[in-house]
Amino acid sequence: MENVSKEELNTNLFSSSIINYNKGPFRVFKKRIFDLIFGFILVILSSPITILLLLFIPLTSKGSPIYKQERLGKNGKIFWIYKFRSMTQHAEKDSGPVLALDGDPRITFIGYLLRTTRFDELPQLFNVIKGDMSLVGPRPERPFFVEQYIHTIPSYAYRMSVKPGITGYAQVNGTYRTKVEEKLAYDLYYIQHHSLWLDIKILSSTLLVVLNREKAKGFKSPLHRGDCNEK
Repeated sequence: MENVSKEELNTNLFSSSIINYNKGPFRVFKKRIFDLIFGFILVILSSPITILLLLFIPLTSKGSPIYKQERLGKNGKIFWIYKFRSMTQHAEKDSGPVLALDGDPRITFIGYLLRTTRFDELPQLFNVIKGDMSLVGPRPERPFFVEQYIHTIPSYAYRMSVKPGITGYAQVNGTYRTKVEEKLAYDLYYIQHHSLWLDIKILSSTLLVVLNREKAKGFKSPLHRGDCNEK
């Protein structure tokens, strides 16, 4: 993925072209067909891994191999996102929603492998086929945190002008430690400059991200709260 300067990210990010993204029905249709074709292909290719994880996760830690969580999708619509469980059951019972830390004791052994390879996201291929998500787009966030972000960063709502994605421009250019404002800049850049070719480049770059352990590390500070396995 080519580097984009901060000047480019900050230029015209909040222009009307972001809001007008969905006014081209053919563009939305092409992206949906792209998601369905490649979504089904990825489901088939990943099925051996999926089957092994469905069997192996319950054998290594108590609980269901898959957990679901409410997220906000396009236009703020609530949907259930699915992931392979990478933490102990009810990991957020005492702490509430907290981002995983380096060396977090709640992460299981297989959970660590899932997070470093991003295999915990594989069940979201079914979210894509169902139509709640796209292969590429801004990552979906919890309703509670979106409300907080919108109060402090009003432009944050623009992320929901498109379907959320399994991977995105922010994910291939940043890490879990990247600040919310910087991730937002990448997301808005993607929305403004979207093309199927850009989607293909992001998907290709995601493979490199999977091999980069630094990209998979969680926040060091317990003060940051967000995505975590609760169920």
